[in-house]
Amino acid sequence: MAFVISGIFRIQVNYLHKPRNRLTWHYKRRVPTDLFGHYKSKTLLRSLRTQDKKKAVSLCEQVNDHFETEFDRLRRGLPKEPLTGAFSSGQQRLKEFGIELGVSETY
Repeated sequence: MAFVISGIFRIQVNYLHKPRNRLTWHYKRRVPTDLFGHYKSKTLLRSLRTQDKKKAVSLCEQVNDHFETEFDRLRRGLPKEPLTGAFSSGQQRLKEFGIELGVSETY
């Protein structure tokens, strides 16, 4: 966890981490206990590939949003990433014609 000072404000940034002897900032977070089985490690560690703290804060927020979405998908029984390929492109094509999959109408 790191802090960013902006004027008179001191803002705590969760999951922002700078390992010892490293120049770049990292995103570091424990995997929620209910999702341990979906990850190789109990800790997520991703390099943000920047030495600039302000840029790291923005990138940390983006990476966190990605993982929050991933956690939500896993909890709903879906794969980590949305499906891509022929099926999703077919769904997109159907949407162009106003056809939604999984929607049933009752008359």
